Amino acid sequence: MVYFAVFFCLAITLHNIEEAIWLPEWSQQSSKFQKPVTSNEFHFAVIVITMLAYLSAFGFLYMPESDIAKWIFIGFLGSMVINVFFHILSQLF
Repeated sequence: MVYFAVFFCLAITLHNIEEAIWLPEWSQQSSKFQKPVTSNEFHFAVIVITMLAYLSAFGFLYMPESDIAKWIFIGFLGSMVINVFFHILSQLF
């Protein structure tokens, strides 16, 4: 279980670094689904999301019997899976 949580933390960190590099410029394109954001706004959001993901993983590792810690961690895992689908869809259209 420890390896799974460590892999999750590594994966979300690498993913968020990639998005911090490429997404602020991409977000400047007009879209009816989102408004443009500055690099500082996006970097702040990425840092907060990454910290929350780490907290969820560590909470699950230190309190594996806690249902709330488990579901928060599973929620972050699920959001990563959904994000993959959005990445794929954004490349197709």
